[in-house]
Amino acid sequence: MGSTGSFVPHGKKPKDVVLEYQNQKAADGREWKILKHKSTKGDGFDWTNIIYAAYQLPDEKVIGMVIGYKFYPGNREVVHKEITENMGPFWYGCPNNILDMLSETDNEYALEWRAKCREFNAQPKPKKLEDGDKVRFPNGFGRLSADTIFTVVKRNRKTRFRSGHALYNLQGWSKSTYEVVE
Repeated sequence: MGSTGSFVPHGKKPKDVVLEYQNQKAADGREWKILKHKSTKGDGFDWTNIIYAAYQLPDEKVIGMVIGYKFYPGNREVVHKEITENMGPFWYGCPNNILDMLSETDNEYALEWRAKCREFNAQPKPKKLEDGDKVRFPNGFGRLSADTIFTVVKRNRKTRFRSGHALYNLQGWSKSTYEVVE
């Protein structure tokens, strides 16, 4: 269960190459295609970008698919991995309008994934952080303690976190649970 690498021609976006790879037509006329998708930033560790898609199979059944991808500009390669809802992906940001397009299923992994996505979508969005805000990650962050209070440092579009004299670039912080403290 590996990933696939695809060359990205100059003038083409990596996301477009990944989406085109999914749209396939067999010689006998059977067709696989993405009906609708949404792209988001990934966690920064495994995949820098995530695509949530309503994917139509040749039998007209529509399933949920999560595609993680990462672009390597040095050799113009995009590496991507497709995970169907039946495999129980652990990314839960699929929007409700895509979930509403999916066919009925009795697969327990797919049902659990759909429920977690809807639960995620129902949660209130956290406050947008401003320069100087004090935040805490109640579940900790990596090796950092849950008791650590950080000061938000915003420079241009970059958000970093200061604790004492250390300045941290916490990749994936926006996907983590955090709370603003006074």
